[in-house]
Amino acid sequence: MLRVILFGTGNAGKAAIRAIASRTDMELVGVRVWDPAKEGVDVGTIAGIDPVGVTGTSDEAALLALEADCVLWMGAIPTTPDMGLEGLCAILASGKNLISLIHPPFMHEATVPPEMRQALLDACDTGGTTFHFTGIDPGFIAEAQGLIASSLCSRIDRIVTREILDYSSYDSSVMIFDTMQFGSPPGPQVKGFVEAMTPFQAPAMYLVADGLGATIEAITADVEVEYAEEDFEIAAGTITKGTVSAMRFWWDAIVDGKPLLTIEHVSRLKPSQRPDWAQGEGYTVTIEGEPPLEIRLTKGLNGRSDVEDAVIAAASRGVNAVPSVCAAEPGVATFLTLPLDRGRYESPA
Repeated sequence: MLRVILFGTGNAGKAAIRAIASRTDMELVGVRVWDPAKEGVDVGTIAGIDPVGVTGTSDEAALLALEADCVLWMGAIPTTPDMGLEGLCAILASGKNLISLIHPPFMHEATVPPEMRQALLDACDTGGTTFHFTGIDPGFIAEAQGLIASSLCSRIDRIVTREILDYSSYDSSVMIFDTMQFGSPPGPQVKGFVEAMTPFQAPAMYLVADGLGATIEAITADVEVEYAEEDFEIAAGTITKGTVSAMRFWWDAIVDGKPLLTIEHVSRLKPSQRPDWAQGEGYTVTIEGEPPLEIRLTKGLNGRSDVEDAVIAAASRGVNAVPSVCAAEPGVATFLTLPLDRGRYESPA
């Protein structure tokens, strides 16, 4: 039985609580919360299921004193330049493996600044532990799906990973307005958001390039923006006329003077916006080569929104990685070094 501590009870954290509660090979032993209203509340109740006998706490020292095999970090995104490295190292040095959905700059050991990389490796060495970043995007779509499909090709000219999502049902005002800059007036804000996201997207591109045996010369970023023609409401609030209501942004990894890898996001608040941009919510991976291929991952098939299913998928990816990360050698583990993670069948009671 693998004992798991969870950091965070937002949308992904709630999905993780439900997933862990359904498994017979894992036990949830502690949960870190940031909202004072969740302190002392059974996390099953927070996640919308029956109580699980674990209550939320903000006491990280008490959590790290628990006997546990792994910490799943799905909580607050650190705002410090080093992405909360000290906290990550404390977890790893305490003897607990760590899987994060919110530290993509640490996805690939080779792209972490040397001094930060050494601190991470020292903590893993002290605790005999492993660090792994995963998720859906950044994560599975950009790092895994293209590499897996590349085994079907005799020649690879370009791999394009694309996310197409309607964010109108996403209820996080912080993500929609503060982070992504929806609802902002014309200006450089959206380009600034895309450039700020480069350290979160680049590691996946370097990882895939390593897997393909290619060397990246540069990574470039660009964006197109669409503005609202009228006021309208979304789950996170009001979008006013003339403000950002759709965006298409992308990164290119340049190899031999041309894009070998592209990560593109098409983000709308209304399905009718910019019909000339890619359509069909979900994720696609297109390989230009011999033979050319396109793989589509469609969500929202059960009536939920694509965004909600994406959150569940990201959380599940983290939970399903626990066994392989706990069994891995100490250090930074990536998609290139771990066995393929998989879901787990649980027989109905």
